[in-house]
Amino acid sequence: METIELKFLLKLLGCENYRSTLSASAFNSFKAKDKICRDLGDRGLVDYSREIASVKILPPGRALLSAEIEQSPLTTNELKVLEHINKASGKIPPSKINIKSLKSDERDAILQRFHERGLIEVEIKIKRTKPEVWLTERGIEYLRDDYNPKKGNQPVLVCCC
Repeated sequence: METIELKFLLKLLGCENYRSTLSASAFNSFKAKDKICRDLGDRGLVDYSREIASVKILPPGRALLSAEIEQSPLTTNELKVLEHINKASGKIPPSKINIKSLKSDERDAILQRFHERGLIEVEIKIKRTKPEVWLTERGIEYLRDDYNPKKGNQPVLVCCC
């Protein structure tokens, strides 16, 4: 483990419930907070709030759009969202899916359902606004049981009697 990652974990250990926002003053000294979060998250030591960064329609989604509207299992709003994604060439950020009758929370829930059903491909990143990070149980166990600091040169006591 790199020193900067250990420092990050120790900062979290000092936070209430081992949880904090990444914008907290305790994390101002860290240059690449997002990368540190991802790296530690990949090892299961921390977790963090995520959001859908971009979406892309998959062949099952296109097939569903080509089905007759009366036979479609989709609601009107779901159909509009899928059509917006289909019109885009390649990946599209959720913020570009503008449907007046749909709030962003509802849109994100629809995108999540589409992803779970295999209709779209999503790219997930660390949340942009007020991202939170927290120690996982595995992270706490690692700090408590597994982490052993590398032992460098031990100071030698010299007696000058």
